[in-house]
Amino acid sequence: MYVVTFSYGFNFHNRQNFFPSTPVDLVEFRRQLTSSVRRHLLSEVPYGLLLSGGLDSSLVASVACREYARLGNADHLRSFCIGLDGSPDIAAAEKVADHIGTRHYSFTFTVQQGAKCNKRSTSEHCLMTVENILYS
Repeated sequence: MYVVTFSYGFNFHNRQNFFPSTPVDLVEFRRQLTSSVRRHLLSEVPYGLLLSGGLDSSLVASVACREYARLGNADHLRSFCIGLDGSPDIAAAEKVADHIGTRHYSFTFTVQQGAKCNKRSTSEHCLMTVENILYS
């Protein structure tokens, strides 16, 4: 059995137990990842995948598409990406979405719009800014 601990401090990498002391069991990792994604697909409301094109979101999206189809769903999952126009993140997300077969939507924002949502902004303001980008 594996125990997962979460560290949210800035110095988490200085902790002695930061690096695993046992080798990773890839079969068990795949089983647990698939199981977790499958559990999150059991919903009665529409949902989508936030896809950055990076390794983490691509793996989760790939497993989600496969498991979604195994659950008997005939339609395609929807995936979303938001970023600066021409950014490599959007290009990577679109490439992954095409490969795994999601119905993908990319949204862009300007540097000026992003600057409005900085550290001093409230979460509500940032969400409103993202909402304005998505629905404009």
